[in-house]
Amino acid sequence: QPIGNLQRALSLGMELVEHPSAEQYVAGCAAARLDNGFVPQGGASAEAEIGVAELAEQLANWAQAHPALSGEADLVIPAGTGTTALFLARHLPPWLRVHAVPCVGDAAYLHSQMVSLDIASGAVGRLPNILSPLASCSGPFGQPSEALLAIWREAAAHGVLLDLLYGAVAWSAMSSTFFTSRSHGGHCSLLLYLNCGGHEGLQSQLARYARQGLLQGEPIDGVLAAVEETAKLAVPKYS
Repeated sequence: QPIGNLQRALSLGMELVEHPSAEQYVAGCAAARLDNGFVPQGGASAEAEIGVAELAEQLANWAQAHPALSGEADLVIPAGTGTTALFLARHLPPWLRVHAVPCVGDAAYLHSQMVSLDIASGAVGRLPNILSPLASCSGPFGQPSEALLAIWREAAAHGVLLDLLYGAVAWSAMSSTFFTSRSHGGHCSLLLYLNCGGHEGLQSQLARYARQGLLQGEPIDGVLAAVEETAKLAVPKYS
């Protein structure tokens, strides 16, 4: 029985097509590219720039109106292919610095993905900075870990509900880079985190944690409800 992201996608009318081999998958994607509107996995497409440019305008307008803005700001984004981060860096004003956190591969992989997409979309050459996550949070993609579970709960204590695949990884990089600096009296620019969602997948993500014994026998629904309540009631330490 589908749960999490797959269940949500199917409820919205997604048609799931399964291919018995990698060769047939590649052939299927090649055939789909002949039709208008094909979006590759991860959204790494030049066509994505249109929507991300609109997002950049919204973010810049919001940041300019924020009372904490003092001439500069930092935006942290979880990244798979880096598509959103690349096009935001291209369209945001220079005072709003973009930091992409690799959540699928390492920093070199993310950089290569963004360079390829940059070349395929006009070769502007304006790439975001790359922030590496904590070593304890940068294992194989999707692998459950106690460190990620702790970061997920830490973010909830700040009033932010994250997913465990991308959000918790990115939060580890942001907290170790920016929160540590602030706690030691470092310069405080306006800090933004782009929460990419993924909450529908928490049930299936936590199921993997439960199977590996990382929930200490707690029921999945109870763990999720407690973290959601923490995020709802939290008073952010940083703003």
